[in-house]
Amino acid sequence: MKRLPIGKVIYSMRKEKGATQEDLAQSVGVSVPAVSRWESSQAYPDITLLPSIARYFNTTIDHLLDYDLELGEDAALDLVEECGRLFETEGVGAAVALCERYLYQYPQNLFLKFRLGALYFACLEQAADAGEMEELAYKAIRLLKLAATSDTDHIAYNANYLLSALYSLVGRGDLSEEILAKIPKNPINPEDMLVPLYIRQQRYDEAKKLLQTNMLKRLRHVGGALVSYAAICGGEGGDEGGGELEEALLRLNEGLLDMFRLDPGSRVAGLLELACCCARRRQAGQVLRYMEKLAECLQEMSQADGGEYYLTNPLFSHVEPAAAASRSLDYYRRLLLKSLEQGEEFDFLRQERAFAQALERLRAIWSR
Repeated sequence: MKRLPIGKVIYSMRKEKGATQEDLAQSVGVSVPAVSRWESSQAYPDITLLPSIARYFNTTIDHLLDYDLELGEDAALDLVEECGRLFETEGVGAAVALCERYLYQYPQNLFLKFRLGALYFACLEQAADAGEMEELAYKAIRLLKLAATSDTDHIAYNANYLLSALYSLVGRGDLSEEILAKIPKNPINPEDMLVPLYIRQQRYDEAKKLLQTNMLKRLRHVGGALVSYAAICGGEGGDEGGGELEEALLRLNEGLLDMFRLDPGSRVAGLLELACCCARRRQAGQVLRYMEKLAECLQEMSQADGGEYYLTNPLFSHVEPAAAASRSLDYYRRLLLKSLEQGEEFDFLRQERAFAQALERLRAIWSR
């Protein structure tokens, strides 16, 4: 368990006050060695002494405990990143327990609720079964409903956007549509006006960063649209010949990913969709081809940090690593193996030696 930093707080405030350990000890009725043990983190003050210590320094008990009621966004993101790593390494149960501990510690922080709700949504596929997935989805819904009450527009809008997707996922399309209707539609992006302004002011690095960040977002948006359209064509909403159009759309997405050298994580998702599409059409050779390309992506991820991948791509070299970062290698490997090992569309390949060898190669790729 994480230790309370009260000793460091006491030491810092005592030095700032210009007091000695003896001064503090006499004021609160303890020995000098006791104060020394507090400041060296060998012991905590008795709980009954906290009001006296707080009065001595003219502060609050919360300050003594270094309990930050106003958790900043950067600090909140650090907590979310820690929880995200636990989802990948320890599983849903352990990660949710840590998330709930932070939610209990910062009960009024709507930004933290938004980001943890978004994390739950992103990690749904890591659930062990349908029941655990549904439970995690409703935990995300509860957090995002609270986050949507925020007075900060970007938190409220994004929380509602994710809520609409979650409601659709759990079969509440009526609520999904109702929430989407509440989100303001702004056809003008002020950032588009900033680029020419920065160029006129010769603020070229800022212009590049904005252009590259927006281009990356839009490429991902277009890729998502192609994949969604392909899903319609290959499903119940498709017309005759929909399977061919599905594959064509997914190949367009593949070309987009390759043309702009997007990160391996983004390519993994697109290639997996293509492998599934070809499997449904019983194209064994194509499935194995895409499994080979998936292995190449994982190999590439094992040799470079996802957050720094775009630094070597001149089209996106100014994008912040946090905005460009992919999930970990282990996350993508588990996602692929789960889809390929359990997906019914691959049943016709189960006994094929080449399929088993391709699966083994995916299992064997480890990060440094």
